[in-house]
Amino acid sequence: MNGEKILVVEDEPHLAELAGIKLANAGYRVLTAGDGAEALEKIKNSRPDLVLLDLTLPVKDGFEVCYEIRQNVETRDLPVILLLSKGQDPEQVKAMGLRVDDFLVKPFTPRDVLAKVNTLMARARYLKEANPLTGWPGKQLIYNRVAQLLEEKRKFDFLFIDLDNFRIYNQVYGFAKGNEVIKFVARIIRDAVAELAEIDYYLGHGGGDDFFILLPPQTGEKIGRTIVERFEAGIRDMYTPEDRERGGVVVLTRQGINKQWPIMTISVALVSNEYREFQDPLEIDTVGQELLRYAKSMPGSNYVWDRRRS
Repeated sequence: MNGEKILVVEDEPHLAELAGIKLANAGYRVLTAGDGAEALEKIKNSRPDLVLLDLTLPVKDGFEVCYEIRQNVETRDLPVILLLSKGQDPEQVKAMGLRVDDFLVKPFTPRDVLAKVNTLMARARYLKEANPLTGWPGKQLIYNRVAQLLEEKRKFDFLFIDLDNFRIYNQVYGFAKGNEVIKFVARIIRDAVAELAEIDYYLGHGGGDDFFILLPPQTGEKIGRTIVERFEAGIRDMYTPEDRERGGVVVLTRQGINKQWPIMTISVALVSNEYREFQDPLEIDTVGQELLRYAKSMPGSNYVWDRRRS
């Protein structure tokens, strides 16, 4: 398990011990906390890879702890398994809008605990390997979530994000500087969504300059426009003073002609199922790519959205 750390937050010592022994025998490093405040302190200082979180806790209950985990940009994707007492309904917890990765209902066996933890840790390892620059998952995992939302008849906004003239920038400035641009865009996206009141969102990086965001309904326009605005405010700093002054880069073509390319711009496209029905994530992808092509056909950075209602 490569020494991955599991934090068991449980105020019943015998349950914490049962879960801890099974996880430790499987190769995990186990931390424990007996109340919500202690759990948040250990999450901050020890950086566990997964949290087993009892719903009923002293000081701060499981809801409060989970909410603070999801509000913090550094921990919002931390896997959480919520431990429920008999009679507590997982569906009621889901209806409250708090994102939990899985549930265990007491009394549970140590084998149940290990199975749930192994499943989530396998997914977490995959996510960490998804993109070396951002650490965000690729398209397939995000689209799996979209498929689930479509099946559950839930509404959402989906943003497609792409840079214009990024290839030329890489050609002139080199891949190391291009990676800095990708990190810059990722910071803009992360900071924009972190300002949302809602915390149920997913960030994706398809590689290169291809990003996407799965958002709660009626939030995509605000996020999309914010991303465009902040990109425009900062992208010129990624160029030399000479290129900033001329408004772009000069590239020698194969024909031996100097051609000027403008400063990079960004295209953001919003697709939503709030007023239009989709059956499959690929339908959404088709519409999103079509919108991106339209956005790129116009000068400058652009935010566009799907206006169709059927």
